[in-house]
Amino acid sequence: ELAIPFLFHGRVLGVLNLEARRRRVFSASVRTSLIALANRLAGVIHLALLGHRLRATAARLGAANRRLAQTGRQLRRLATHDSLTG
Repeated sequence: ELAIPFLFHGRVLGVLNLEARRRRVFSASVRTSLIALANRLAGVIHLALLGHRLRATAARLGAANRRLAQTGRQLRRLATHDSLTG
């Protein structure tokens, strides 16, 4: 078995877990290549997670902006209409 973490700035984002029926099937050069691959994939995973968070944040900000616009319209209406005369 060979387990290689997907590390991004010291944070584990996942693990590449490889198993083989024979012992010592993964040579040093294969391990080095797999570590390099895992490091690249960690960057890709990190960017995907950032994109997901960005989309979620944009959705929340859009909803907050719509609520703020509605509140602004209500305040303008209150400021321009007398409660007694309409």
